[in-house]
Amino acid sequence: MTTIADDATVRRCAHTPTVTALDARALICRTVRYNRASGDDDIARYVSRQTWTVRGHHESSTDPRGSDAHQDTPASTPNFRYHRSLSGQPLAVHSADAGARFAIYDAARNIVWQQDGRGQQIRHTYDAQGRPLTVTEQRDDAPPRTTETLIYADATGTPDDNLRGQLIAHWSPAGLTSTPRYSMTQLPLDTDQRFLRDDVPESHWAPGEEDTWPRDLDAQTWTTTWSLDALGNETGHTNASGHSQRLHFDVAGQLCAGELQMAGSTAWLPVLRAVEYAPSGLPLREDVANGVTTLYEYEPQTDRLSHVLTTRPAAPGRRVALQTLAYVYDPVGNRVAIENTAPAGGRARQRRVDPENRYTLDALYRLIEATGTEDASLGQQGMSAYAPGPSWPSRDDLTPYTRTYDYDRAGNLVSMHHKGSVPFTTEMVVAPASNRAVVQTGDIAPDEVDAFFDACGNLRELDPGRPLTWNCRNQLRRVAQVSRAATTTAAADDDDETYWYDADGARATKLTRSLTSRTTRLVRVRYLPGLELRQTEQIPDGATQATPVETLDVIRFEAGGRAGVTVLHWQLGKPEGIAQDAWRFSLSDHIDSTILELDGNADIITFESYFPFGGTAYVSARTEIESAYKYRRYSGKERDATGLYAYGQRYYAPWLSRWINPDPAGPLDGWNLFSMVGNNPVNRRDVDGLMTEDRAARILQRGFRRLTQSSARSLRRPATRAASTTGDEPGAKRARLASEQAPDAGDGIRRFGPYRKGLTHELDTVVLAESRPLTSLEPPLDPPLRQSDMDAIRDRNLLSGGLDLQAIHVRSGNVEQHVAFYVDDDRKTARTLDNKIFVELMTRYDPFRIRSDHETISSWKSRRKGDRFVPIQNILDQDNAGAMARNPEKEGPIRAGILAGNYIPPISVIRMVGGKKFRLRDGRNRMVVARELNLTHVPVDVYERPRD
Repeated sequence: MTTIADDATVRRCAHTPTVTALDARALICRTVRYNRASGDDDIARYVSRQTWTVRGHHESSTDPRGSDAHQDTPASTPNFRYHRSLSGQPLAVHSADAGARFAIYDAARNIVWQQDGRGQQIRHTYDAQGRPLTVTEQRDDAPPRTTETLIYADATGTPDDNLRGQLIAHWSPAGLTSTPRYSMTQLPLDTDQRFLRDDVPESHWAPGEEDTWPRDLDAQTWTTTWSLDALGNETGHTNASGHSQRLHFDVAGQLCAGELQMAGSTAWLPVLRAVEYAPSGLPLREDVANGVTTLYEYEPQTDRLSHVLTTRPAAPGRRVALQTLAYVYDPVGNRVAIENTAPAGGRARQRRVDPENRYTLDALYRLIEATGTEDASLGQQGMSAYAPGPSWPSRDDLTPYTRTYDYDRAGNLVSMHHKGSVPFTTEMVVAPASNRAVVQTGDIAPDEVDAFFDACGNLRELDPGRPLTWNCRNQLRRVAQVSRAATTTAAADDDDETYWYDADGARATKLTRSLTSRTTRLVRVRYLPGLELRQTEQIPDGATQATPVETLDVIRFEAGGRAGVTVLHWQLGKPEGIAQDAWRFSLSDHIDSTILELDGNADIITFESYFPFGGTAYVSARTEIESAYKYRRYSGKERDATGLYAYGQRYYAPWLSRWINPDPAGPLDGWNLFSMVGNNPVNRRDVDGLMTEDRAARILQRGFRRLTQSSARSLRRPATRAASTTGDEPGAKRARLASEQAPDAGDGIRRFGPYRKGLTHELDTVVLAESRPLTSLEPPLDPPLRQSDMDAIRDRNLLSGGLDLQAIHVRSGNVEQHVAFYVDDDRKTARTLDNKIFVELMTRYDPFRIRSDHETISSWKSRRKGDRFVPIQNILDQDNAGAMARNPEKEGPIRAGILAGNYIPPISVIRMVGGKKFRLRDGRNRMVVARELNLTHVPVDVYERPRD
């Protein structure tokens, strides 16, 4: 039995509901949550508040700690306060954590100017079609810098390369990205990248000086080529160093095998041999190339993972089982115990070592206690990344530990007590009016905490002598590891780490510089699709040219499930004792932390276990040299020389158990912008520093409910483009691609956000309408994962009880085809549309209530003389599709209607093309038979939305 409800859990969670109070407009004005840490504690009440304008726009949000202060001081500052235009656009956002943000929008609701609390300004320009052209940044009184310029191929684009109207050159903060060729599904087939030179700290693509732009770029061009199927799904790619990957899928569209071809070789080497899936799509078995097999078992009632068994081929002197994991859950699905019985038993310091990690959560599902096993020799860890030693920890080196966690009423971790071989306590000091916090080092008062952060909530220094530098987009620009300001006047003499980011906020280049023995050592990392290029150079004292020491290709193959494969290929400077192509097969845990790394013979290279918030509990490696090449660790992220984990959009400090700057996406993941995964690191995982996976799923579901249950009030509101409550930083833009803003996010925008790869949710595919050109600065996502702007696609009054329109968009050359189908509201099997009517909607909304299909046809016939309105049947069903072809009544014009706020785009006639069928994939990537439809002209875009 993997799900338990022990007496302690029952007593702790008894009588702790969440109560929500709504105003007369059904807007949330107060939420009360009840909590206790143990069954003997008194119940604590947590009250959060929200206020709304008379127009129903979100005005302020206050967390429980602020609500307590509000009772004593009614004029206390809320966590978020919004000032909006008449249409609801957030013109000013005052965040207790992230400071003030101001923005101005044009008539098309595109953001054209913004300014943050540090006085940094960002301006955006667009062309006549609403496409972004430039981004200009200005810091303080410095001259403005054009950090982004986008160039499109319109009349000059080559039709054979599908370039018409596509982005062909993006001069970004990281360099230049060119796309010379697109697929018919509008995805890049080739991408050329050139990076900024090391001595160019910031990009500046000055208008009118285009001839000088290439001077700031590195001479090398890195080309990546993709292979796609007819639907735009990736089937392989060749990375910038010439290494190729090939993917194979089963009849259900699920990854089942993968191969790798090294540059200069003609042989395809197996990486992922086979994957077996359950009918629900969950993996049951994975076989990788080194003979390791992983088996999965699930609870039949809940599909929760219950057991994992990983084995390798038998060999003398080693055990066969690598992992034997058993998971125990509480009734709501939180993991409360993980047991690994694969390691051999033993005694540690005269005590039996329990192979089980146990976790205790309070009634708000925050981790309050964790028990497990640690290496007694590690002691208290700080910000330095612990390097594995060349030895395996024996059971005599291990000792049990217990960690307890305390939080304030705003969810800030205020203390962590460690009981083990080396007991210690870490205490945090939290600012009185925000969630900014620092480690208590002696006598820091709460009123002094804000001095450790800038006006935007960015941490100023990791510790004394290690300052942090932030760019105009509030991204970490530089960390000084060793500051030599006392002996020199040039920052170039510091040991430091510098970062460059692309337009989407992802890190593109990392440069680590250190001075040793009168020699400057440079380690440069270029992040490319499926490849990390790591170059090490040395500059002797007095020399002007760098000497290459090591050039390493880190090739990553994501095999799916818990298996990952990394190949280290040395072009120069291979260390002794390591193969030219060193294969590393990694095994991860439920939050993707790298636990084991194995070589091609399934022998262990490295082994690491983690504390709940990311510290190292124990670690070992086969050799010291091999341990230096382990790059992915906790949650599958890279830990830099600074000790920080790079999550993509921001950086995480494991010794603080919190982020070092506020969430760029705003309050999508809660009102505390520094909290890590809601203080539940055992059950939640953050993918890119913006929000947890389960939070993203809930936001998508909430957006879907809004979409399909829109009220008359929301339909009267103009269709709105999503805007971040904290400005238009890269992280916020990615968040808008990932989710629809929740009601408590504060922007009051009713928009259904597109699906992002990697998120899990329970949505069916839907039709989305785009009332104007896409104007975001994000690079295109993998199809059919594209952004679309809309408010609603269904009106219950108009379509008699509601209709979920769903579609797949297919483009072949210059011909666009749209296939529409219907799935029942309660997500049952798809059914026919016999009692549903598609009606034509002109550019204004003509409301009337449908009482019956017969009345509808009669009413509309009287208004639209000569048009025939006929029901169509479900074209997902092959039998129904055949019936449509046999019924001559169903060959006439069929009108389709889509609502998008109060802007109703005109919809053209859809006519059946007789007899032709083709194969498509439905939301679960299963093959279905559909009827081809020809749209003579439809000024909307229809995209597929996969469902989990």
